[in-house]
Amino acid sequence: MIEQCVGTISTCIMLNGSPGDVFSPQRGLRQGYPLSPYLFILCMKTFSRSLLQAEHNNLIHYIKINEYCPAISHLFFADDCLIFAKAYNKEARNLMNIIDKFSTFSGQSINYQKSGIAFSKGVPNQLKNEISNILNIKKLAINDNYLGVPLLLQRNKTQSFRPLLDMGIKIIKKYVVWDVGDGSDIQIWKHIWIPSISSNVPSHFSSTNMITVSQLIDDDTKSWNLQTLNALFDNHTVNAIISIRIPFSGKDCLRWIVWSSANPSLMSTISNVVSFQDWIISLFQVSNTTNNDIVLQLSAFIMWHIWKCRCKKVFEAYQETQSEVVYLIKSEYSTWNNFLSTNSTPVVSNIRPAMSRWKKPDNPYMKINWDAAFDEVTKNVGIGLISRSFAGVTDGARYCRDKALDPEQAEAKAQLDAALWGGSKGYQNVHLEGVCLNVVNALNGSLD
Repeated sequence: MIEQCVGTISTCIMLNGSPGDVFSPQRGLRQGYPLSPYLFILCMKTFSRSLLQAEHNNLIHYIKINEYCPAISHLFFADDCLIFAKAYNKEARNLMNIIDKFSTFSGQSINYQKSGIAFSKGVPNQLKNEISNILNIKKLAINDNYLGVPLLLQRNKTQSFRPLLDMGIKIIKKYVVWDVGDGSDIQIWKHIWIPSISSNVPSHFSSTNMITVSQLIDDDTKSWNLQTLNALFDNHTVNAIISIRIPFSGKDCLRWIVWSSANPSLMSTISNVVSFQDWIISLFQVSNTTNNDIVLQLSAFIMWHIWKCRCKKVFEAYQETQSEVVYLIKSEYSTWNNFLSTNSTPVVSNIRPAMSRWKKPDNPYMKINWDAAFDEVTKNVGIGLISRSFAGVTDGARYCRDKALDPEQAEAKAQLDAALWGGSKGYQNVHLEGVCLNVVNALNGSLD
């Protein structure tokens, strides 16, 4: 039956989108063939039993990490095999004999160009060379990798995994953007600080006198200096800059734009971190249990997809774009959260829950209801406010326009306008009411 499954395969080659003539392969299986894992298990099971039998007959001896652990003989992963044995010439010859017999019976052979041998530090160099010659396998260097991960660890583990860490940090840095506080730490031309522009700020007049973003801000009004912006940037860049809200107080900080709206609770955890290294470390130092779960889940999804992206590049010669990787991470993370929600408690929207009838505030409070409409294309925001007393009497209504990066920021701006409007009207006791739970909970200090 297996022979029929393998021997009746036909295939063709796509050339410029058009299939060529159909032919039957004479050897090998195509990459991704569904039966490959099962055929591998069937073949390698025989090899595994040969190694175990040789150990039973004291022809080879495997290693133990300590006296309480079981002996480690061999490990199989995909189409790779790791064999552990004692460093003796006799055992090397016995192992080579097992490999030769398996190759003869199965038709499989070792790829010596991709094979390597490593020794413990106590093995003499002469013995290393002799065993390497017997097996016809080269000795591994300290910096050799297996699937991108170092095989041989140095005493300094951080140094061993430095290339992998650097690769991960390089990918993560692509999505880091500066949040504008006072603008003193952000360099206009070197840092990425405009969320809608993922590269250095373009300019048709790069001034050497303009260095930090703080020079683009009017300190008195805490607003952008439009005259300076129009002199330095084109209209598109100016519109992108003025959509960034300048807080009344606070310092510049780094944030990860990918999760700015998808996971505000995670962003609140790292929003006050300036050093990128400190930011990465802070992900694993969250004291709140709920936030810690979020960090671990996000970290798992992100690292898994970074690894998958690397494997597609190496083995399939396919380079995923940044947007593809981000989309997959967000999509699968969302699916995972939905699964957890539907299998535990009912899903409750954190943006816009079902509205109930208006309830009057307690005497002598005034209630200001706020809401925002957001245009995803233009980033325009429309804000509506209405103020009513405990008796239900309207004391005023207001409408204004603004810019925002996402719907959640639009709602936050609406809440801020409501608070400022209440202050300007001289309210001593005011109740702010909106429909965005994340913004409301953030104001109340109860954001999970």
